[in-house]
Amino acid sequence: MRRFPPADLDLSPAPHAGLGVPAYIQATSPLRRYPDLVIQRQIRHFLATGRPLYSTEEIASVAQRAEVQLREIAGLEEDRKRYWFLKYLQQTRLREGISDPGSQDFVAVVLDNDPRRRGLLELAEYPHRPKAELPRSVAPGDTVTLKLQGVDLWHRIGHFVFVGPANP
Repeated sequence: MRRFPPADLDLSPAPHAGLGVPAYIQATSPLRRYPDLVIQRQIRHFLATGRPLYSTEEIASVAQRAEVQLREIAGLEEDRKRYWFLKYLQQTRLREGISDPGSQDFVAVVLDNDPRRRGLLELAEYPHRPKAELPRSVAPGDTVTLKLQGVDLWHRIGHFVFVGPANP
């Protein structure tokens, strides 16, 4: 995932890393994203008249402003998803843990284990990437068991601790 370049808005055709096509343009619902509306207007006008509707400078201006706003919106959406997932864990898994301590265990795949910082993992059953202290012997790709010890909704953090290798 880290090797894929991030999506960007550009004025010239470029390959799409994930799809493997030599040129790609994103023009989805114009109700969802303003740059998509601009692209659709440009295409429609060109097909009808043979001339572009917007100049290169106008398109570049829209792309520049949209890129900043889209990154901010994506961050807000990620925060919202993380909040509600952690709220779910707090209301279900932590409460169940009182009667069933095993309900707080999660299988995760190690994505990164740099000794200078906490390891990055991805839960096997949920699209969530927590961080946890890991022994140096654990390598990326290993499957481990984590225990949920708490949830901090204000900071949107699940406190997971390493238990050991996952049971096969």
